[in-house]
Amino acid sequence: PDSRTTIGRTPLSFAAEKGHEAIVRLLAVRKDVSAHGMDRHERTPLSHAAKHGHVGVVAILLQQPDVTYDPFDVFQVCPLFCAAGNGHTTIVNTLLEHGFKADLHSLMQFAGSSGHIETVNLLWRTSGRSKNEASMVPWAATGFS
Repeated sequence: PDSRTTIGRTPLSFAAEKGHEAIVRLLAVRKDVSAHGMDRHERTPLSHAAKHGHVGVVAILLQQPDVTYDPFDVFQVCPLFCAAGNGHTTIVNTLLEHGFKADLHSLMQFAGSSGHIETVNLLWRTSGRSKNEASMVPWAATGFS
């Protein structure tokens, strides 16, 4: 159940990427499967689920004891960036609520450059900055609600 492909991907990693909640649930609770196992690019099942917007899979993985944080992969991307860059606002919020951290300004730039204004709004509110703050980034100013 924790076998790996030549690039280090596991069945759990593929199930997380594709959003197969039932399979993720079955694999993630096994003692012989690492819910935090990284592939050759240092991506975890959580990174794959966050990137593809699988809210249910993210929730299942966050319940596992060995998923307490998620490092940046070799491309310097973490689950927060995966979710923000693809406009998965619910996942961004969930990860922030679970204590995942990243530079909020960089996250806003990443989400904003992809046109994900709802995600930018969430990150802006999370940062505690006021809507009219002088340092507000120009690309976000036009889409704020």
